[in-house]
Amino acid sequence: MKRNRVRRSREKIAEILSSFERSGQSVFAFAKSQGIAVSSLRLWALRSGRHKTVQRPALLPVTIPIGLPSPVILEVVLLGGRVLRVPQGIAVAELAALCDALERPCSR
Repeated sequence: MKRNRVRRSREKIAEILSSFERSGQSVFAFAKSQGIAVSSLRLWALRSGRHKTVQRPALLPVTIPIGLPSPVILEVVLLGGRVLRVPQGIAVAELAALCDALERPCSR
């Protein structure tokens, strides 16, 4: 599926970025609702100096109580509301890569 490239003026891009900041939505949700590619939204924010508003959320440390029945499954709620269940002991780098891959838009 090939998309037609849409050219937007600087004023229109600034308006879109302001709408995004006011929306409180995730980058993915806002881009989808506006029919904009996530990569375009991020690029516009970077070029305008507003890139801090569209960064990916950082992974937060989690404390797991000792004594839970085995196997312990961790649940991670992704930006789109999907739930990822992973086994205890997964490496942080692996979990971060998995989350990143699942949040990235599909391309065919």
